[in-house]
Amino acid sequence: MGIFLFAVSGDLRARPAATNPKPTNPRPKTAAETYKNVQVLLKDVPADDLIPAMQFITASLGVECDFCHVRDAFDKR
Repeated sequence: MGIFLFAVSGDLRARPAATNPKPTNPRPKTAAETYKNVQVLLKDVPADDLIPAMQFITASLGVECDFCHVRDAFDKR
């Protein structure tokens, strides 16, 4: 017959059963779900990232928005 030794650490008090909390960060809407006429290039980008992405593209190309879009009607082109 042997002697069995073991160590226990941590809190051994009873804990309530875990509940399924609602997710705090639901999937953000994509640009295609939020804006009209978003095409292939940025369709799956989160909507909050669309404008910064467009600003990056205009700065990289050295052009203004109306180079690609109709001024004051960005969904037209």
